[in-house]
Amino acid sequence: MNGKGWIRGLLGLLAALLALSVAAVACAQQGTATVMVYMIGSDLETEAGCASDDILEMAEAEFGDSLNVLIQTGGSTDWAIESISDEGCQRYEVRDGDIFLQEDLGSMSMMSAGAIGDFIRWGVQRYPADRYAIVFWDHGGGTMLGFGSDEHDPEGMLLLGDLAEGLRLGGVHMDFVGFDACLMATLETALALSPHADYLIASEETEPGGGWMYTGWLELLGREPDAETEIIGRRIVEDYLSECQFSGDEGVTMALIDLSEIDVLYEAVRRCMAQAEEGMQDERREQIVVARSRARTYGEGEFEQVDVADFISRAQVEGGEDVLAALDRAVVCRGGDVTDSCGLAMYHPYVYPEYYEMVSDEMRRIGMDEDYFAYFDDFVSALVGGQSLDCGSSWLNGAQETGEQDYTGASWYDAELADAAAQQSASLSQDELYLAPKGEQYVLSLSEEEWAIISEIYMQVFVDDGEGYIDLGMDNMYEFDDDGDLVADFDYTWVALDGQIVPFTAETTDTREDGSWYTYGYVKATLNGEQAIELMLCWDEENPEGYVAGYREARDGVGLPARGLRTLGFGDVLEFCCDTYTYDGEYDGQYSFGEPLTVVFDQPVVSYEELAEMPTLVCFYLTDVYQREYRTETLEFSFE
Repeated sequence: MNGKGWIRGLLGLLAALLALSVAAVACAQQGTATVMVYMIGSDLETEAGCASDDILEMAEAEFGDSLNVLIQTGGSTDWAIESISDEGCQRYEVRDGDIFLQEDLGSMSMMSAGAIGDFIRWGVQRYPADRYAIVFWDHGGGTMLGFGSDEHDPEGMLLLGDLAEGLRLGGVHMDFVGFDACLMATLETALALSPHADYLIASEETEPGGGWMYTGWLELLGREPDAETEIIGRRIVEDYLSECQFSGDEGVTMALIDLSEIDVLYEAVRRCMAQAEEGMQDERREQIVVARSRARTYGEGEFEQVDVADFISRAQVEGGEDVLAALDRAVVCRGGDVTDSCGLAMYHPYVYPEYYEMVSDEMRRIGMDEDYFAYFDDFVSALVGGQSLDCGSSWLNGAQETGEQDYTGASWYDAELADAAAQQSASLSQDELYLAPKGEQYVLSLSEEEWAIISEIYMQVFVDDGEGYIDLGMDNMYEFDDDGDLVADFDYTWVALDGQIVPFTAETTDTREDGSWYTYGYVKATLNGEQAIELMLCWDEENPEGYVAGYREARDGVGLPARGLRTLGFGDVLEFCCDTYTYDGEYDGQYSFGEPLTVVFDQPVVSYEELAEMPTLVCFYLTDVYQREYRTETLEFSFE
């Protein structure tokens, strides 16, 4: 080889090596992502192994070297995966179909902003990447209660301000923040997290215990590490909804929210609320109260969250169209079977005015403007003013009195507005709750304006056992005649399980996105002599005779919602409970009802059975838009 040929060969070799080096660098720069899962196991893991199931889903994903999946575990007293500590917190890497312990943190609470920030910083330092995401896994309670339930720190709570502070302490901007938890798709959550992430993935409604499906989207991110976040987010939403449909889980939602649009949406809502605040001062007040009472709520209405679009549309105040337009830009995709759901909810006090001051303080903490609360201050003042009206007293012959709590010392309370609402709000008197004979039936006849303020109607049934009255509960089966009168009719049958009458309380009747209907309620019981539960019964178009959907822990006041229902097992024993009253209408305590029921091969069969031949009292229980409660007079029905 001559000199020039040798030089050309050497240059060619160097060029080839340089090309390989550049390609290697390019390959190294393409495809680095780190996903962190902040997994507080709580009772979801202790009682059902839900967290371990999701870890196994993550381990099933084949995603190669371009993706790091990290998990911090803790908050549960019993993990189904034996290698995970029941006593403290640990950090794991998911790799090659398994999880590998990276750090044992010992005993510590996961319920602090500092713990979140430390996990993020550790993940960034140990597994640096071009992009980051974090998923918060546990119970969720929305704007009102926040996120997380640590069995080692039962008094702790992560409010929205804590979550935002944890992300700030983490020190990196996230592609997305996801909540595999209930009720976290709220305007307030989005506003709190918008400085720290591009997208939010969460549900307006409660989630079933199985939660997200992890295998598919992790594999997608591993194969396409540069895939747009919207593509990954859509896959998370689609997989979740598909699994819910496959599993038969109903009443589910999930949405992908563009956080870059949240400031514009918040400003639009704020301007709309300013118009609503003016409405609270004039004749539009009752229209707005009605709008709140009938807007789509989530978590059975217990968490003061309404769908933004549904409430704004019903309130019909100036600026509503701007809110709806901003929502269209912010909600990238959404899905589920819950009607009137736009993908994003908002806090709106109604059921629990006593929590409003606490929640509004937290909303101020995440940066919501002081003038945003002027409307809510007026709304809650008008609400409790309307509730202050004395609507009656006796459970047997009239309405219950509401509004007993004194709010006059609250920072938000406007005495003048409360008095005006008390004077101007429509209400019913006991004379109007008379069940009048009409042909062969009895009816409740009210004016169109009076029916307009009624938000809930239930039929309540009591039986006389010779010593007092047994409360069999409330059903939502009723009808109106052609004149618009509520018909007081009773066929002398009641809800039964395996042929045995049980006390039953109806909760909700609703329609799905496809137009089909469903209704459900619960039976109070003690499970295996230990646990107080509510056995959930459901009826729908496919199961018009009804079925046992599962059970949940009995609720006592406001608390984080259960994720999904648990299933009765072979040999489980149910003892049913009922409330009793004296003949004078005084509450006489809760007692066992009927015989214990043992689960054998399948869930108990739901039916309606004839009551025993004993006097039966029937009345209607009504709630109006101000949360005032009424009971009509009672009628006695006899077995024929």
